[in-house]
Amino acid sequence: MFIKDGSLVLHQHGAPALEMFLSARLYMYNHVYFHRTVRRIDLHLRPVFARTCERLLPPGNPLDHLEQYLLLTDWSLMTEVERLQREPRDEEERALGHHWEAVTTRRLPWRLAFEAYRELSHPETPPGLHDPVQIETAIRARLPERFQGVAMEVDLASTDPRPDNPAADGQLLALYDPISGRVEVEAAPELLARLLPMRTIWLRIYTNSAEARSAIRQAAAMAMPELRT
Repeated sequence: MFIKDGSLVLHQHGAPALEMFLSARLYMYNHVYFHRTVRRIDLHLRPVFARTCERLLPPGNPLDHLEQYLLLTDWSLMTEVERLQREPRDEEERALGHHWEAVTTRRLPWRLAFEAYRELSHPETPPGLHDPVQIETAIRARLPERFQGVAMEVDLASTDPRPDNPAADGQLLALYDPISGRVEVEAAPELLARLLPMRTIWLRIYTNSAEARSAIRQAAAMAMPELRT
């Protein structure tokens, strides 16, 4: 990439490298950051993560406690999490340790009941896949009566995988053609359309009821045609 006429542009010969980078980034979102187990861990820790930080992290602004925060690493955090499980100082730490033990031993209470993946050719999310409350309502309406009160969590993970160029006044990417010597603005949308969807969406439904998983899966499958519109 280089500066051309005051703008940051990509040389056309560098387009294959961009293709590899963007494809790898989309893969990371779909299969690492949005992995179903990662999302299960997030769901499980959501009620206790803030309390854990209050207990285990040094107090105050890191700029005012540099020596203490210097010792804060991934390893030190996991050591403290282990201590919560083995040697809690009080009942609150015992409860926190119980939650973290479910993570470190991979015995998470929330289990996947349904998942669906969509790639969109436009940036707007369909209304039916935008609101977790609406999705849960649509699924519960199709559940048998005995499962109406079952615990359920709707997880929506969405990303726009295209490159962002905030200095380009709405233009996502500019390509320089060395043959014409011009910045080919119209070539960029064609390249991105060939490479990437404009938005991806993972919809997952979790429950802590093994008995209800099959019913939730069937109800979600029946609700999907309505939610996709």
